[in-house]
Amino acid sequence: MRTVFWFSVIAAVYPYAIYPIVVWLIGRFRPLPIRAQAWEPTVTVLIPAYNEAECIAATVRNKLGQDYPASRRQVLVVSDGSTDGTDEIVRGFAGQGVTLLRREGREGKAAALNEAIRHATGDIVVFSDANSIFAHDAIRQMVRNFADPRVGYV
Repeated sequence: MRTVFWFSVIAAVYPYAIYPIVVWLIGRFRPLPIRAQAWEPTVTVLIPAYNEAECIAATVRNKLGQDYPASRRQVLVVSDGSTDGTDEIVRGFAGQGVTLLRREGREGKAAALNEAIRHATGDIVVFSDANSIFAHDAIRQMVRNFADPRVGYV
């Protein structure tokens, strides 16, 4: 019984305390500098939404207002059966390069993202929640890291 207790304690503490320390130690003793540099690959921003009428307009405006060329950016909002007007709000941005993918029968965020990724055309895919606001240069700062071919995720 004591073994089960300590295993449970370690399992609960590991992601919050032990794992960060291990990652810090690896970085400290085996640094792997990234060769980040300015470049502008095509980027797809995926935004899954379910009944996000209160915040989706601000989120879409934020992604459209990024310091990144509109010609190199695709914004896809995937609505997972929204019933609160989210879809109509997103359709209002269609003339600005925002695409709405409507899904019927709510299946959850993972299913919505799996559907949306099939429509992504960007070299880099940026995932955003429907209520997240990025700094004005967030996409530009993220893609800088992908200039290093060893980088696969930021």
